[in-house]
Amino acid sequence: MPPRPVVANSRFAVAVHTAATLAYRQARGAGYVSSEQLSASVRTNPVVVRRIIRALARAGVVATKEGKGGGARLARSPRRIPLLEIYRAVEDDGSVLAYNPNPPNRSCPVSCGIKGALAPVFGAVDDAVTHTLGKATLADVLDRI
Repeated sequence: MPPRPVVANSRFAVAVHTAATLAYRQARGAGYVSSEQLSASVRTNPVVVRRIIRALARAGVVATKEGKGGGARLARSPRRIPLLEIYRAVEDDGSVLAYNPNPPNRSCPVSCGIKGALAPVFGAVDDAVTHTLGKATLADVLDRI
């Protein structure tokens, strides 16, 4: 069986893009922005954008309104939205890297020990991501656009 390709997760990038689009449009006088309008910028299906919006709303990053004239808007200033908050809203367990999901081969010492051997490395990566995303805000992203 050929190995499966490793595919990077893009939820965080799509969530930041979505939030940045909301900020950009709000700065130009828009009220609530529809998932169809957001998906035109993100270039993905509106269903994907709606899932992201729901996660951001649960985290308090965006406010939503249903019905005519409804959609999403940022709940507060982009300067008060750390990227870490967006990351935690859309990432399932918050870990950057994932362990092999298959059970270890009990007859192989490497298979039995690899998770423990990788744990400090994975922890350091998670700490670095948390530190970096905690310092950067949505406004910092917008300043570079």
